[in-house]
Amino acid sequence: MEPINLVIWDHGLTKRIENEIYIKPQYSFLLPFWEEKVKQENELITRSGYNINIPYCSRNVIDRVGEEKFTLNTKNIIGWVPFQEYPQISFKDAMIESAQNIASKGKTIDFLWSGGLDSIAGLLAFMEAGVDKQLHLIIGGVPESPEIFNKLVKDRIDYTIIPDNDKDKITGVARPDIRILTTMSEMDPMFGNKSTKAGRGVVVDSWPGLWKTKRRHFLNHLSWRWCSNFQGDKIDIDNYMPFALQEPLEKWMCNHVINEEMVYYDVSDKNWEFGNINCPLEKHYKKCKKPMRDFIDEILKGKIPYLREKNPSGSLVKKLNKSTLDRVIGVTDKGDVITPKSFYDYNFLKFINVDLLKEAYSGR
Repeated sequence: MEPINLVIWDHGLTKRIENEIYIKPQYSFLLPFWEEKVKQENELITRSGYNINIPYCSRNVIDRVGEEKFTLNTKNIIGWVPFQEYPQISFKDAMIESAQNIASKGKTIDFLWSGGLDSIAGLLAFMEAGVDKQLHLIIGGVPESPEIFNKLVKDRIDYTIIPDNDKDKITGVARPDIRILTTMSEMDPMFGNKSTKAGRGVVVDSWPGLWKTKRRHFLNHLSWRWCSNFQGDKIDIDNYMPFALQEPLEKWMCNHVINEEMVYYDVSDKNWEFGNINCPLEKHYKKCKKPMRDFIDEILKGKIPYLREKNPSGSLVKKLNKSTLDRVIGVTDKGDVITPKSFYDYNFLKFINVDLLKEAYSGR
C-alpha cells in the first residue's frame, strides 16, 4: 500500500480519520499506536506555545528537518535553514532578497494584505525589489493603514477587496494552482510571538527554545489557511512561498536569536488589554519587531502615516466574519486537493504514518 504524503491538512481531515479508527471495530487495534503519536504531537504543540485544549488549536505538526514522523505521512515543502550563525546582512537586505526570491518564478503573487505592520513591510520589500507589479493584493475589509493603500496601492497595484471581510470569500480568492501564494502570517512567531489566544495558559520555560521548536515543527500551515476555500482540485505546491520562511529572512532571524537581540512577546497573556495601547504589555509590544519598524521608517521617511502605534489586536487577532466549513481539508505532495467529499475516495490508511501502521499490524 503506497502511502500518501500530506503537505497540509486541517481538523476536517484528522477528525475523519479518527472517526474511522475510533468507531469501526476493525480498526481499533490502531488506537494505542495512534494515540501515542497524538501525544508526541501535543507535546510539540505545547512546546510551541499553544494550548491543545483550545478547540481551534491546530495539529499541523511537520518536522521541517525530516527526521520525525507523527500521526500522518507528511512532506515538508519549505526548505530547512539550520539554526546556526550566518554571514551578517541587514534586515532590509533580508527583506528585499526574500521578495526577490518570491518574484523570481515570474508569476503573479497573491499577497494577503491587511495594511498592518507586517504586510506594509512586505509591500515595501516588493517595491524596493522592483517587483511590486507582480503583486495581486487580497484585502479583507478596510485596510488598517488607509493612507498606505491610497498612496502606494490604489491605481498602482492589482488588488481584490472583500468589503464584508467574509472568511469564506477571502480564502477563496487565491489561485495556488497558477499563482504564488504568500502572506506575512509567519512573521509574528518568527519575530518572537508566543501565540495568539490559542496559547492562553501555556507557560514558557525558555523563549529561545519555544522559538526553535515552533520554527521547526509548527509553522508550515499558517499561510495555507488563506486558500482554504480554493475551488480547484489541483494546486502547484511550489507556489506556496510564505514570506517569513524565505531563506534570507530565516538566516537573519537565526542570527537575531543567537545574538540575543530578539524581543519576545505573548499576545495570549491575559493581561493584554486589547484596544488600550497604553497598558504595560502593549507598551512592550512597541519594542518588538523593531527592525521591521525601522525598515518601514527608513523607506517611508515619515511621508506616509501608518498605524505604527496601534495595538496588535487588529492584525494578530483580526476578526473575520464567521465561515462555514472550509472546502480544502488537505493537500497531498502531488498537489491533489482533498475535500470533505473526496476524502472518502481515498483509503484513509494511506494517510497514516507508515511506521505506525507497520508496528500496529505486526502486533496483531
